[in-house]
Amino acid sequence: MSGFLTVSYLKGITPVFRVGIAYFYTSFILFFSYFLVLTLLRYTKIRLKGTERPFLSLMQSYYSALRNGHRAGQFLNAYCIFIIAYTSFSIFKSTIPKLVPFYADPAIADLEHRLFFGQFPHELFGWVYQYEYLIVFLDALYLGWTAIIVIFAFYLSLKKDAKEQIRILYCYVFGLLVAGNILALLFSSVGPVFHGSFFAGIDAYDALNLTLNDIHARTSGVWAVVLQGLLLDAYSNADIPVSGISAMPSIHVYLAFLIAISFKKYGYTAFIIGFSYAILIFLGSFLLAWHYLLDGVVSIALVSIMWRLSSQLSIRAIHRAQNE
Repeated sequence: MSGFLTVSYLKGITPVFRVGIAYFYTSFILFFSYFLVLTLLRYTKIRLKGTERPFLSLMQSYYSALRNGHRAGQFLNAYCIFIIAYTSFSIFKSTIPKLVPFYADPAIADLEHRLFFGQFPHELFGWVYQYEYLIVFLDALYLGWTAIIVIFAFYLSLKKDAKEQIRILYCYVFGLLVAGNILALLFSSVGPVFHGSFFAGIDAYDALNLTLNDIHARTSGVWAVVLQGLLLDAYSNADIPVSGISAMPSIHVYLAFLIAISFKKYGYTAFIIGFSYAILIFLGSFLLAWHYLLDGVVSIALVSIMWRLSSQLSIRAIHRAQNE
């Protein structure tokens, strides 16, 4: 992150901090709320024991937890990594068009058109748009992805299995670095919804945007339309507190499949639930015009590779720590 900031400033490019800072503040508030509840419960327990110096005992218990590898200390370390990684990713993502102007969309769209024999992927699912509330449902799932990731952060941070926790953290951090930053920079793109705003319009994408706007007008339930409008406005207006247009690859799909993979150890039912959620996020990514289908395919391939790589790295990290 420090290297990215240095290079940006040397090139005369000011990184876009607003979304990253918003994520950081939100994460901090959630953490502080959790810490406040934990402190209240711990203080109540100390008082009920009749301890003479309850505040001192409270501070000593926290110091001991951080020093001796207690779960509270593990939670603090893991959650801080989660916050810092996502904040860094968000800042970098918002700055991508300043570093590499959007260029890859025509090539990606043309490749998809060829792969699907003269059609675009969303056209193969044309029947879905006849069921308006199915689109509303997909949009709600997609919109709720952020909440799911926050819950996943708490789940990951409180995980007892150190090996599994480290493996997931590695997969998460490397995924944001490789998929969210490096590949997003190399394949700087805007996605189908913004294709006509940055490049020559494609009728199929224009029709998709009109369909989504019509469904939203009738149901008031397709918030993708609202958010997409805000993102486009924010691209040229620094006063709007959202930014970060970037399509290839999809972090929504990457993290959804990471969640699905991490659920596998809890049995078949948990894995099916996680995998079903991931598939719906993948479908929503291109049916709601956020991404090209290939964005999701690349993300699924990446999370499979990163999961295997993270397994080896986590084993080495644990062995190294045990031998020190």
